Amino acid sequence: MKTPIAPRDFFAIQNLSDPRISPDGTRIAFVVSQQDLNANRQNEAIHILSTSGGEARRITHGEKKDNTPRWSPDGTRIAFVSNRTGKSQIWLLDFAGGEARQLTTFKAGLGGALWADNSHAWSPCGKWIACISRGNVEDEEPKPDNDMRIVERTFFKWSGGFNPNRPTRVWIIPVDGGDTVQLTDGNQDDHSLSWSPDSAEIAFVSNRTGDWDNNANNDLFAVSLKTQTVRRITHTPGPEFTPAWSPCGKWIACAASDRANASKDSPAGNTEIYVVSAEGGAPRNLSRALDRRAGSPTWSPDGKWIYFMAFNRGTRHVYRVSPEGGAIEPVTRGLCQITGFSLAQNTLAAIRHTERHPAELYRFDLCGAGETALTAFNEAWTSQFEPAPAESFSFSAFDGLAVQGWIFKPIGFDPTRQYPAVLSIHGGPHGAFGYGFRALHHALASAGYGVVLIDPRGSIGYGQAFADGCVNDWGGGDYQDLMLGLDAALRANPWIDPDRLGLTGGSYGGFMTNWIITQTNRFKAGVSHAGLSNHVSFYGTSMFQLLMEYEFGGKPWEVHNAYWHRSPLAHVAKARTPLLLTHGEIDHDVPIGQAEEFYIALKKLGVPATFIRYPREGHGISEPVHLKDFIERHIGWFDTYLKPAT
Repeated sequence: MKTPIAPRDFFAIQNLSDPRISPDGTRIAFVVSQQDLNANRQNEAIHILSTSGGEARRITHGEKKDNTPRWSPDGTRIAFVSNRTGKSQIWLLDFAGGEARQLTTFKAGLGGALWADNSHAWSPCGKWIACISRGNVEDEEPKPDNDMRIVERTFFKWSGGFNPNRPTRVWIIPVDGGDTVQLTDGNQDDHSLSWSPDSAEIAFVSNRTGDWDNNANNDLFAVSLKTQTVRRITHTPGPEFTPAWSPCGKWIACAASDRANASKDSPAGNTEIYVVSAEGGAPRNLSRALDRRAGSPTWSPDGKWIYFMAFNRGTRHVYRVSPEGGAIEPVTRGLCQITGFSLAQNTLAAIRHTERHPAELYRFDLCGAGETALTAFNEAWTSQFEPAPAESFSFSAFDGLAVQGWIFKPIGFDPTRQYPAVLSIHGGPHGAFGYGFRALHHALASAGYGVVLIDPRGSIGYGQAFADGCVNDWGGGDYQDLMLGLDAALRANPWIDPDRLGLTGGSYGGFMTNWIITQTNRFKAGVSHAGLSNHVSFYGTSMFQLLMEYEFGGKPWEVHNAYWHRSPLAHVAKARTPLLLTHGEIDHDVPIGQAEEFYIALKKLGVPATFIRYPREGHGISEPVHLKDFIERHIGWFDTYLKPAT
């Protein structure tokens, strides 16, 4: 008999990511990561496996983070990113033998631009590796003796820190010796690379409007290796992302949005798959008929297809479309989520997980032979423990809109008993739940709780109109969807005790948790992580001015009532629900002041409230010790107020 899952058991799970098939199609490199609770860190290592199966072999070792493997064009070497000497740098591993050698020495390390693809890429000729870096920032921007921070830009905050004044640029490094070359310049961030097949140019993404902090108008550009001149490829009102040069060199695929007022993060507008002439011009939308948020465009080796991932009703799958347009074909299927894929010849390698099974590596035969699980890193874990199954349900909202949800039954479920249940609310607001593995939900189910998940209007995976459903209406129709969905779950599941309900959520889910306890007293307890409470103060202290301007129809001094009246703090006097607030102390997505304002209000009103501040944490919880505490506090808080039956 399998056993319920205790919070510390989740740290035995190994997560797989970033699969990369070798150029000859015979091997797959991928990353395996695991939380080390005792050492309070996460380790990442690169493994290799034959595409025909067998035992995976670990090729990087140590207690650091080795990730982002990229094959050389001839398949004899792998370039990867490691922090083994401090900052993240590119390292090179030769399969002919020997230790990995460090290739870059940027004082600022690699990457840097938020919401960008900051990975590195081999030139097709194999002579160069291109990357994104801020360069030697420490040399150019020494800190004053008194450590003052001079702020001159609008977008000066970012997740867990501050945005350096020096932008990211495109660099190339000769693989076999020579000087590193900076290819782009200027005050804007350049990122998201793709080489032309002749190795003569690099396509990249940049916002060159001169007002890059106040709009999201990314366009595609290309820089010449020979002359280092930059030319513009697109000139659209909306943003482009992740260029992918076609094998023939004539076309560039990308993900893009046609909305000029898109935000930098969690936009309501779907990104779709476009193709544009490499010489420049108007991009053509290839995925509009799918009406889903799509990304990660990848060309087939023969150039006949563009493969991409898209969310669809709780699933995330790989699809393909001809660059000429036409029918969109699903490539992967089933009630699962794909989180990364790679192509070679007639094989697709992908990371797949479900609500009951952590991630594993799969091979998909593009000639129609189906799918094969290649790894079993978590087989022992799933054999020992019992993750709760998720049952999908749907209901009609107040305006007839079809809305989807899921229910997790408690482990050891007895249909003759009644159980407490927790409504869990996703972030975003334009996020989604679905058929993916989430530790907190299984921990609650193992502790004797039912868990109800709902994708209210505003969620992605249900079409553009659905995703737009909460714009200018935070806490309106989405709140009603959550309450009606919970009612539908109660009607269909009489084992849920309506008098023992809790709720929880993070980020936008934290906002909604705060909002709900000011609108109804039906919940006996709540847990709010990194939640918004005052939209007016949030606008000026977070890094999400563009998001708020789009979602609320203006700036707070222009539409103050819209910001304030949909702020939980404006209605906090009606709150009666005991609330646990958790927050990272260096969270710049949702600054900790949002929790402080709501916590003080609850304490002044005499509402039971506890506030947990996690040091060194940003918007998420990353340190294993903190993550264990985070899960245990959820269970403890609900145990105190929902009093599950024994």
